[in-house]
Amino acid sequence: CRRQRPSSAMRLRLRCSTAFSLGDLQWCMVHVPDHVHTAGDLAGHVSRLLELNLRGGNAELPQLLLDGFLIPHAEDVREVLRDDEVVDVEPGDGSSATLAAAAVGAGALALALPSVPASASASSPAPAAGGGKRRAAEAAASA
Repeated sequence: CRRQRPSSAMRLRLRCSTAFSLGDLQWCMVHVPDHVHTAGDLAGHVSRLLELNLRGGNAELPQLLLDGFLIPHAEDVREVLRDDEVVDVEPGDGSSATLAAAAVGAGALALALPSVPASASASSPAPAAGGGKRRAAEAAASA
């Protein structure tokens, strides 16, 4: 006589970054409580459950990734994740996933281009692929 789990019950397999000092809990399975609705809620639950702030989390909510893709904290957990899925847990302190998300969302091009003095960038267009370094050097020399 097995007890049936409610359809909303969810367990996730967590693969935590080595930035966290978790010992045997580096890989663990957690139950997702009914009160967890968003990925941010889940990040907070995991952070409290594994005491990530004491183990390398720097008091920041961790970033959650599914197959290498960042799960935004506003996403509905039960829409994005399925029971028994593997979720990567990374620090949310500006390393790895946070930088990747920032690069994609807020100007990966700016990170890849050489810096140009503010006076030159206001008057000239952004360097094009191929001639970018030369144009940036010319702009710096003329400033």
